[in-house]
Amino acid sequence: MRVEARTSGLLPLSVALIAAFSPGSVLAAQQTVLTDIIIEMSIAGGPSVVVPALAHDSTMMVPLVKFLELAEIRIASVDSAGVRATIDPGEQVLSFSPVSHVVRRGDSVRVSVAQTMVWRDNELYVNADLAAWATSTLPMVDWTTLTVAFGNTKHLPVIKRLLREGRRAALVRRKRPRSLPRFLSPKRKIADGAVLDWSFTSDTRQPFETSVLELGFGARVFDGSLDIQHIRQQASGTSNGDTRASWIRAWPDNDRIRQLRLGEVRGTGRNSREIRGLAVTNAPFVRSVEFGPETLEGSVPPSWELELYRSGRLIDYSNAGPSGRYHFDIPVRYGPNPVDVIAFGPHGERRELRRTFQIPLARLPARRFEYAAAAGECVEEICDGAFNLDLRYGITRRLTFQLGQDIFLRDTLSNLWQPYAGIFASATRSILFSAEWVHRALFAAQADYVPTPDLSLSARQTFFSHSVTAPIVGSGFIDRSSVLAGFWRPALLGRSLFFIGRANFERGADLDRTLVSLIGTIRFSGIRAIAGLNRLESTGPIATIRRTTYQTGIDAILRGPRPLLRGAFATARLGFEDDDGLSEISAGLGQRFLRDIRVDLDLGWFNRGRGLQITLTVTTSFPSVRATSRNTYSDAQGVRGLQQFEGSVLWNRERSNLRFDNGRSLGRAGLQGIVFLDSNGNGHRDPGEEGVPGVGLRVGAQSVASDSEGVFTVWDLVPFEFALVEIDTLSIGNPLWIPQLVSAVVSPAPNSFRSIEIPLVAGGEVSGRVTFQSGRGVAGVNVLFRNLSGGQDVTVTTFSDGTFYQFGVRPGRYELTIPQAILDRRGWKVEPVEFEVNGREGLNTVEGLAIQIRGTSR
Repeated sequence: MRVEARTSGLLPLSVALIAAFSPGSVLAAQQTVLTDIIIEMSIAGGPSVVVPALAHDSTMMVPLVKFLELAEIRIASVDSAGVRATIDPGEQVLSFSPVSHVVRRGDSVRVSVAQTMVWRDNELYVNADLAAWATSTLPMVDWTTLTVAFGNTKHLPVIKRLLREGRRAALVRRKRPRSLPRFLSPKRKIADGAVLDWSFTSDTRQPFETSVLELGFGARVFDGSLDIQHIRQQASGTSNGDTRASWIRAWPDNDRIRQLRLGEVRGTGRNSREIRGLAVTNAPFVRSVEFGPETLEGSVPPSWELELYRSGRLIDYSNAGPSGRYHFDIPVRYGPNPVDVIAFGPHGERRELRRTFQIPLARLPARRFEYAAAAGECVEEICDGAFNLDLRYGITRRLTFQLGQDIFLRDTLSNLWQPYAGIFASATRSILFSAEWVHRALFAAQADYVPTPDLSLSARQTFFSHSVTAPIVGSGFIDRSSVLAGFWRPALLGRSLFFIGRANFERGADLDRTLVSLIGTIRFSGIRAIAGLNRLESTGPIATIRRTTYQTGIDAILRGPRPLLRGAFATARLGFEDDDGLSEISAGLGQRFLRDIRVDLDLGWFNRGRGLQITLTVTTSFPSVRATSRNTYSDAQGVRGLQQFEGSVLWNRERSNLRFDNGRSLGRAGLQGIVFLDSNGNGHRDPGEEGVPGVGLRVGAQSVASDSEGVFTVWDLVPFEFALVEIDTLSIGNPLWIPQLVSAVVSPAPNSFRSIEIPLVAGGEVSGRVTFQSGRGVAGVNVLFRNLSGGQDVTVTTFSDGTFYQFGVRPGRYELTIPQAILDRRGWKVEPVEFEVNGREGLNTVEGLAIQIRGTSR
């Protein structure tokens, strides 16, 4: 490190040099001497710079302006009166006055002594301790190396900028294109699998006289879901049963027809109903949550940086540029899409904007067309037959139009022909509008205002027609209906306080009903407090009701002191009515035991003749059965309650075994596979190829690991829809083994397990040397293994002697060369060398590869 010295007065140059290295011994004897030195000044976790400094009285004085510039603190002025700067957040003012020996940081003041702030060569030098105090950092001075480092710097603008750049670099790495997963198509079968669902619900007092038994059988037939369900009800000495059957098939990658439903199925249209017939549509079996891109624009001061967050995760970033305008294309989903835009100024300024996109389920992406048609016998008695044709088209990404026709056949009443239309639009990002019209039934319009995740307002108005006797669509006794709703979360108390309001107004010839409710909620430290009121005013042909109720309550997760109470969920409620006074006082306590059992006890007193009431609920969730027992004792009715038990039995044809599950499984799908070492590299499991245990996989949203035989099994997948299977390569015990497929896509079949194979192959070991024509090795140069089989390329760097080595190379044919950019930059030429890595264990080592560089004198 270079050291320079300059003296003031008669101090010899040799003494000044010694003083630069040993200020404790020399400068202590020369109290009035300022010595010029060269130091390295750094920000912990940030940049560093070599600058001139001064040594005085065993202290180090740093150039203030260069320090502020290094920390990227905005400098307001530099003149004979001193230096002024501002630091965010809050634009806190910093001032250094060498005339008055005063340093200010916002409202804080510190008076310095002489010789702690000195002008020298148009630069203000200040004691490192003063600079640290003004910027809330910690100075660390090392005289042996002539360095000063400032710690506790996470609030400095330069550190914030570097953290942003780190987040953005990580985002770029996440967005790098990955190799597309391969689609695995298991063998098709006429019939496969079997599922038996069962459920039994009974009354506590009369468990056998009052009960409901549900049985469901499902199988995979012609790649569709064949479901048969039987319900038997027992009540008051009588018994009746009902059996329903359906077959459903879906084609997720077919644009013309994606679903076909036969039997007792749900129809189509704006208000679908159960029919015995058929339904066909090109709408997806399960609509993707992804809708498409939406645009977010705005303006900030010029050259500011912006980051876009969703659910606390960085999803994009941008620079505003000289105009200050910014633009984001945000991939949005159906439902609310709250995002946060955080803007950063060049000196640590920060602004936060909260925005939201609301995408209703009725909207379609631009130029998307969907149709649906259904015909059959009505399951309910309101009609004999029902026919529907429904058409929807996304004109733009903000405008969707719907047309349809409902036909209802009735026995004693006239048939109904009811065309309908709908429009669903976004006027702006914050304003949504929709309107629906049904011939001889209703007209409804709704407007929504959702500017941010903290505010939403909604208004809906519906007018009903009474030109139809016993209407199926609409209402026979309401003329008009109005609904107002709102949500507000003010920027107080960390946004833990919010309000929800709703008002319903219904008017008819013999009906006048108003219901208003307002609820306020606040959360803090695991406790939620609720307060609300409900106002009901109803005038009808039977009675007139006017009642206002007030409720307040607290929910909390207990934290002790005893283990029995730790983690328990406690509630308390208090209710009043304007006429009767106290209407409710209750409390509850819930706790989980032995992981699979939950017990909830509620105790309360209620007016209107109910009196004391005690409710005990026990819920169990064992691997093969789920049970719920809910019983209530009251002064008026004694003990009453219900007991419910349910589960399912799954038949796995591939492994010829039964599996028991604790929930409803009818219509769901499973996947089973085996992870094995593919010794001959043919991609299929042959006799003698053993399974690999302990390999982690992610199937859809579920995580699973292969067992001791390499087998893994997953259930409760959505049938027909593509499921992504990903392998955790870090969980493979042998680092030389690599999966032939890192990810794959499979379409699970309903009511059955589909089988897949996950082969691992022994990765190759490749070694060689890069030399000049003279034979001398070339150190530190990148060597490229270009995959000629269409797979991923591999890059490795040579050692000091020009040799290179890489293990875990995926089987395939490769070309050994040096990247073209390096060859062009250095004027080199090489002859590529082809080699092959065999996937067979023990035969996949490639040695002795050599590349000779030409076009150099060395």
